[in-house]
Amino acid sequence: MGRNIITKPSPEALEGNESAKAIVPDNYTSQIVKLIPVEIVGVYLGIQNIFSTLPEHARFVTQGIIFLIILAISGPYLRIVAEVADKKLRTISIISYSIWCISLGGPFAYLLTCLHSVVTAEQIGGALIMLYTLIVPMLYKITFSTSKPPQ
Repeated sequence: MGRNIITKPSPEALEGNESAKAIVPDNYTSQIVKLIPVEIVGVYLGIQNIFSTLPEHARFVTQGIIFLIILAISGPYLRIVAEVADKKLRTISIISYSIWCISLGGPFAYLLTCLHSVVTAEQIGGALIMLYTLIVPMLYKITFSTSKPPQ
């Protein structure tokens, strides 16, 4: 399974050919899986944990820098390594990375503590993940599958 979302069936699938080449459009679950860059989130989580024993301010700065570095690397990684062809799909995946990072706390938790927020980064991130899971596949289907007229 590649990372590119398939919105149209292959000609073989349309003809009823059940060969291995027949490609069917991705369902909701497949779209969600393809829109979350789990390997990028995993690297962020691993590096965040490495620096978890630093004093609070140093941890905030370090984890913030790590978040930004991985954010900058995400686009080229998705294009070159994960071979995600669609720029809009890469953009949605990068937004997904950001939402997951918020839900993991890290520098976002420290920032909200400094702002004396009554909600935590984990609460905000968790709510965003739930909304993202419902909204993004619908937006992807509406925005991208209608961008090319049927042939």
